[in-house]
Amino acid sequence: MNREAVLFKYISQSKQTTIVIHAQPDGDAIGSSLALKELIRKLGGRAEVYCCDKLPTIYSSLGDAISYSDTIINKADLIIFVDCPDFRLTGLNKYDLTTKKVVSIDHHVSSKINKYTDANIYLTKPSTAEIIWELFKDFELPIDHIVSDYLLMGIYTDTGGLVHSN
Repeated sequence: MNREAVLFKYISQSKQTTIVIHAQPDGDAIGSSLALKELIRKLGGRAEVYCCDKLPTIYSSLGDAISYSDTIINKADLIIFVDCPDFRLTGLNKYDLTTKKVVSIDHHVSSKINKYTDANIYLTKPSTAEIIWELFKDFELPIDHIVSDYLLMGIYTDTGGLVHSN
């Protein structure tokens, strides 16, 4: 099955999805997760974004879009790790995942999180936001100004302002 078919299968079977990003989140983790939340919404699903840490001050205006309460993990039947290469960075207990479907979407090909997942979408890209952008294209979903801002934030911050050679 291709990546969009796998993801669509899990999203369509889910009543509640929680998107998990890493501790001390950067622009790519934040932007990618918020864009993915919109993608899930456009596919008819429900999603929330979880982080174990408060957002850095520069992103504080987005704070209401992120949940810091791990109770949303218990409500979810699908967990999607976004831009999170190591489970230790989630602030979660691996036993929180035992009854859930788990997917990882990441550009870190050396990710250690895949032993906890049912499916993985790994692509060698400069940012995870580019993978989310490709998913929007794959699903033929429109990208509005809000989603484009999230994706740009992810790409811009993970490429050092489009300076890094990757």
